[in-house]
This record gives sequence, C-alpha cells and structure tokens, in this order.
Amino acid sequence: MTLNNLNSTRVSFFNKSFAILILLIYLLPIIFNWGNSQMRIHDQLDSYNVFEGLVNSGKVFQTGKNVVIENIMNGLPRDCFPSGYNMVIWLIMLFGATGGFFVNYILVHLIGFVGMLLFLNNVINKKDEYSMNWLVAAAFAILPVNNLAGISLMGIPLVFYTFNNLFLKKKIVLMFGLILFYCVYSSLIHTGMFVMFTVGIAFLILLYNRTANIYFFSGMLMMAASYAFIESNLIHSLVFSSEYISHRKEFSPLLTLNFNGVIGVTLLNITQGNYGSANYLGWPVIALAIGILVYSLLKKESNRLLLIGLCIVFSLGFFITVLDWKGMTPVYNKFHFLESFNLRRFHFLLPVGVFTLLSLCITYLIAKNKLFIIPCISFFAFFSVYNFYLNKKYNSNPGNVTFNQFFSKKLFNEIDTYINEPKQNYRIINIGIEPTPAQCYGFYTLDSYQNNYPLKYKNEFRKVIEGELIKNQKTQKYFDEWGNRCYVSANIESCETNTSCIKNLAINITAFKEMGGKYVFSTAMINNAAELNLQFKKEFFSLESNYVIYLYQAL
Repeated sequence: MTLNNLNSTRVSFFNKSFAILILLIYLLPIIFNWGNSQMRIHDQLDSYNVFEGLVNSGKVFQTGKNVVIENIMNGLPRDCFPSGYNMVIWLIMLFGATGGFFVNYILVHLIGFVGMLLFLNNVINKKDEYSMNWLVAAAFAILPVNNLAGISLMGIPLVFYTFNNLFLKKKIVLMFGLILFYCVYSSLIHTGMFVMFTVGIAFLILLYNRTANIYFFSGMLMMAASYAFIESNLIHSLVFSSEYISHRKEFSPLLTLNFNGVIGVTLLNITQGNYGSANYLGWPVIALAIGILVYSLLKKESNRLLLIGLCIVFSLGFFITVLDWKGMTPVYNKFHFLESFNLRRFHFLLPVGVFTLLSLCITYLIAKNKLFIIPCISFFAFFSVYNFYLNKKYNSNPGNVTFNQFFSKKLFNEIDTYINEPKQNYRIINIGIEPTPAQCYGFYTLDSYQNNYPLKYKNEFRKVIEGELIKNQKTQKYFDEWGNRCYVSANIESCETNTSCIKNLAINITAFKEMGGKYVFSTAMINNAAELNLQFKKEFFSLESNYVIYLYQAL
C-alpha cells in the first residue's frame, strides 16, 4: 500500500487515539496529584480569593449596596465579586475549595477540546476524512490558560459553532442552551463583550449579504440578555451607580511603544500568543499559511478563506498592540472610559484564529497530496510536546509551590489558635505572602488582589504603604496607576543568619491601626520592628507548607 492510498479508516482511528492520548497525558497528572499539583500563583492562585472568599461568606446570591464581604478590605461590596450565577462558584460550592478548583481545571480543557472539534467539523473542515481536526482540537485544548476565567477562551469555538448552527437553522433549542452555558461559565469582562462584538460583526455581514435570520439575531439578544442578568451587579456598580467610585477610575495606560515597537510586538502577539489569554507556538502556522497563499497566487488558485483568516489574525494582533502605542495618548485623553475597559482582551480571540488557520492549512495540504498526512501528524507530536513545555512554564513558580502548599491550611490554623481572638476583632496585612490564603481561612485582611474595589479604600491604604512606595518609583507607579494588587511591597533580603529579613520597613503603623490593623503576617524578619512599634510574637513553620511566617503585633 502506497502513502497515496492510505487507509482513511486506520489513519482516522490513529489520529483520534493520538488526540485522546494527548488529553490523557495532560489531565492524568492533575487527576492523580490533585492538591499536590504545582499551579501558577500569579493571576491564578492569588486571585482565588474572590471565588472561595465569596463562597465562605455565605452571600453568593445576596445583592444590594449594603451587602459586603466583611473579611476583605474592611468590608468589600458584594458587587465587586463574581456573580452568584458563575459556574466556577457553583463548582466550589459542590466540590469544596480544592475539588472545585481542579474539577473546573479539567472541565475547562475538555470543553475546549469538544468545542474546537465541533467548530472545525461543522464550520471549517467538514470533510475531515483522516480526523485531523481531532489533533488540532487536542493541541488547542492543552494550551495554558487562566482556568479561573472558566471557558472564557476555551469556549469561544463552541460559541462560533453555536451561531453557525443558528445561521443554518439547526438544533435551535440546544444552541440557545449552549449560549446560556457559555455565559454562566465565562467572564463578561474577559471575553464576553469581545465575543459579542465579533458575533455582531458577523451579523452585519449577513445583513449586508441578505442572509441574516431571526434565529441568529435571537441568539445575539439572548447572549446580551444573559450577561446583563448574570453580571447585573457589576454593570450597575461600574456604569450606573453615582455613589460607587471604583479604583479603576484612576487607571492609566502604560504607553511604552514607539511605532517600530508596535510592529515588533504585533508579530510577537501573533506568533507567541499573549500571557493573559494563552501562549502558543504560532510562527510555524503563520509561516505555513503565508507560504500556501504565495503558492496559491503563483498557481492562480483561489484561497479566499485562508486569506481572510490571516488578515483577521494580523488585524487582531495589530489592534491589541497599538493600544500601547505612545501615539494613542490623545485618544485616551479624549475618551477616558477606555482606560477602565481593557480592550487588549481582544487577544483572547487570537489563539482561536491561529488554530483555525492551522486547520485550513492542513486541509489544503492533504487535499493537494495525501503524502502530507505523515508530516502533519509528526508536526502535531512536536506541537503537543511544546504545549506541555508551555504548561510547565506557565504553572512554574518560585519554590515549585503546590496548591496545598500555597494555602497551607495547617499553618494558618496554628496562627489562628495562637492568636486566640475572634477574627472579626482584628485586621491583618501580609508581607511577602499573598493575602489569598489568609482570606480563604477567614482572616480579615486589609490587603487584597481585586479587579474592582472602592477608590476611597485605595487612598486609605496608600497612607499605610506610602513610605514603601517612595522608595521605588516603579512600585509607586504600579500602585497609583493600576492598583489591583493592594499590597505591602517591601524589599526582602537574605540576612547573615540565613533567614529572610526586611532591613527597613517603611509603613505607617498609625494609619494601619486606624484601619483596624493589629497583626502583620510576614515571611521575613522585620529588623526595625521596634521602631515601628511592632512586637514580634512567634515564628510559624510547617513541613507541609512552603512558608515561614513571622507574626508581629502592632502596639
């Protein structure tokens, strides 16, 4: 049997098996290790507080301006937390803090696989004789993503599949159900509004071509209405409430790129992806797509779909990058609301675009010659290995901290037992450690990582850390012009006794105590504690933990 006469059934079975093997290799370590899995801290574990903290408060479905989550930032408004109709919240309620996190992790990637497979099989490459779509879907599903955003990214292909079916008037009720599912399992501010914008552009094109129908339009209305209901508290607080002023009002874009920089970063965004959505190996795909287009042009062949896809990918890459161009300053000065809405999040569409290009390229090559099947399969083997590397890099953190080590339940229980006071009677701040673990165990923290909190509180907390901000212009700019991380950022050094220390902590203890502060949880000894009227109480350490915590009390 020659390669040109490859048995499609056997190749299809091999590719399906290979795709499933890729998923198993990716997910089985998570399933077996569970809480002992190493997870990314930045923008992952450090932001788990908004989910678990809300569940622990017992106020998941409560609303109203007077409803607050007491143990975070002296009573943070409920509207600053995820909606009670968010599926990540439901999973934590069903499976607990650890179980909810990892069940969500598994579901996100499985839905990414199924959604991309449905999209490719029904929209992009309907005659997939050799099941190459399975390989593309598997490679897409194991991209490193922020799983706490639910299926914000991984569910986009499913949304496109859904609206394609509405256009074709197929499975109408099921498609409406899938739209609702995406809305409850995704984030409006991460991808929702950008997906709706994309679908809206598609609808305008259909209108222009006189092929739009009521089902497609109804799907758009349903998505908008679902998000409006699910995120009604957030929308009201940010858009319609005159009483609530978010710290986002003082956001200032970091415009660092000249025009040459825009071109360079555009290419990086397209070929490597974006940390905020997903990193991927894109340059072979882009190079292949351009090569095929050049070949098609020389052969005078029409390859309109690939050309459109490539133009969309480059346009997206350029748009999200030009937002950081210094020449955008007049635009931001005139339209201040752009500073609060992160339009760069259009980058969530880039991975979907690049993997769609990959499918189009493979379809073209195999249609030209079946000899390309084996190189394509070999490429996916390499592609998958590289994605495993990207995941390892994404989830890496200093000290190789696991989920259980990050939260260190036993250690924080020991601190609670030692203090022996009702937690609501005092406030703490954390130095050298994320406030998330303390918050999840019920400690009342003045510091926190929040995407939305009152500007008034930011100004109050700034008085506590002003001395540290003065030391470092970069840290000051980071807090004043962004400030989602309302932290004490101190310089931790190695001392002569082989312990970590802070030689000269500059915080305002008076302001700290005025906010209710009493204890400091620090991963380093504070050398000038006496000068600050901080009394060292005890050192806490556990073999199950990655921390050494020094407890100080403000006198």
